[in-house]
Amino acid sequence: SLGVSFRCRRLLPATYGREDRRTLFYPQFFFQGAVLLFLILLFFLLGPEIKEVLFNNEVNFSLLPCCLYLFAYMLYSQTNDYFRYTNRIKNSMIQIVICTYIPVALILGIYFSFRIINVNILIISETVSAALVSIPIIFIILKEIGFSLGGFNIKGIIRDIKLGFPLVISYVVDTVLAVSDRYLLALFLTVTDIGYYNPGYAVGSLIIFVPKAFGMVLPQFLSRSVDTGREEEARTMLNYALKGFLLLAIPFIVGASALSKPLLNLLGNEVVAQKAFLVTPFVATGMLFYGLYIILSNILFVRMKTRAMLRMNAIVAFLSLTLNCILLYFFRSILMTAITALISFFVVFILMLRVVKNEWRVDFDVRAILKSVISALVMGGVLYWMAQAEVFGAHRLLNILGNIVIGITVYLSMLFSLKTFSQKELFFIRRLFG
Repeated sequence: SLGVSFRCRRLLPATYGREDRRTLFYPQFFFQGAVLLFLILLFFLLGPEIKEVLFNNEVNFSLLPCCLYLFAYMLYSQTNDYFRYTNRIKNSMIQIVICTYIPVALILGIYFSFRIINVNILIISETVSAALVSIPIIFIILKEIGFSLGGFNIKGIIRDIKLGFPLVISYVVDTVLAVSDRYLLALFLTVTDIGYYNPGYAVGSLIIFVPKAFGMVLPQFLSRSVDTGREEEARTMLNYALKGFLLLAIPFIVGASALSKPLLNLLGNEVVAQKAFLVTPFVATGMLFYGLYIILSNILFVRMKTRAMLRMNAIVAFLSLTLNCILLYFFRSILMTAITALISFFVVFILMLRVVKNEWRVDFDVRAILKSVISALVMGGVLYWMAQAEVFGAHRLLNILGNIVIGITVYLSMLFSLKTFSQKELFFIRRLFG
C-alpha cells in the first residue's frame, strides 16, 4: 500500500456521509490495485528467477495461484478494513475467523478425498477463502457508498504516501525487532539454543495478545471521539486500556516467574525447563513495557505522527541488534537475548512516553498499580507455597491448571478487597462485557 491507506483508516471512523466515505475509500483502493497489477506483472516476468533465487528450483508451484492470491487478499484486506474502521468490529472479527478456518477445511477436504497436498493447493485454498469472505462485503460497500472513479489525483496520493509510508517502514522495523534475536542466537550459539529459547519466549510473550486486541478497537474509537470533539472521552478510554493491561500484566509476570519451570517442562522437557526457565520472567517483564508502547502508539495514530513512530522503532531496533551482538559475544547464553528484549522494550516505552506527553495527558493510576503489585505478590507467595506443598500431586497438567485457577482467584480477591476499582470503572466493565 506504500502507506496510502493510512489516511482512510484514520478518518473513516468519524465519517458518516456517503460521499465523504466514498472520497476516502476509493482513491487508496484503486492505487493499491495499480500497485498490485505491477507486482503481478513482475511475478510473470521474473517468475523463473524468483523460483531459482528463493527456492533453488526445489519447490514446484505455479505463479498464477500466487497472483490470484494477491488479488483476493487485497480485496479481503480492503473489505475488512472498511468494516473495522466504520466501527463494526464484530463483523470484522467474524470475517477474520471465517477466513482463517475456510482454508483449513478446504485443505483437509482435498487431502482426505484425493490424498494429495502441495504448494498450489495451499495457495489456492487461501485464495478461495479470501475471495469467499470478501465478495459479499463488496456488495455491502457498493450498497452503502456506491461506486466512483473520481477523487483520484496524483498530488493526493503523494501526500498520503508521505503521511503513511513511515508507518509501513515502522511495521517492517518492528518485524525485524521481533525476529532478529533468533537469527543472532543462531549466529553466536546453536540451533539447539534457539530450541531452548523459543518456548521460554513464547510463554513470556503470551500477555502481548491483550494490547494487540486493544489495537483492534482503540484506533477507530479514539479517532471518532477526537474528531467529534470528545477528547476527554478518548483520554478516559485510553487510560482504562492502560490500567486494564497493567492489572493483567503485573500478575502475569509473577505467575510466569512462579510457573515457568512446570510450564516449560509440560511444553518441552526437563532440559528445556532447566535451560529457559529464567527467560520467561525477563521476556514477560519486557512485554509489559512493549504492551504499554503498543497502547500509547494509538495516540500517535490519532495525531497522525507516523514519523515519530518510525523514529522510535528504528532506535529500539538498532539498540536491540547492538546489545544482542555485544552481550552474546561476551556471554554465550540465551538469557542475554531475553535481557536485551527487556532493555529494548523498556527504552521504546520511555521514548514513546516522552513523545506522547506532548500530545496527550496520560494517567497510569499509580495507586491501582501499587495495589496490583501487592495483590500479585500475595498471589506469588501462595503459588510458591503450593509448589512446595505439592497440593495437586505429581500430575503436571492438573498441577499447572490448579495453580492458575487458585492464583487468579487470590489475585482478584485481593484486588477487590483493596478496592482497586471505582464505581465508575465497575460500571464501565459491566457495560463493556454486556
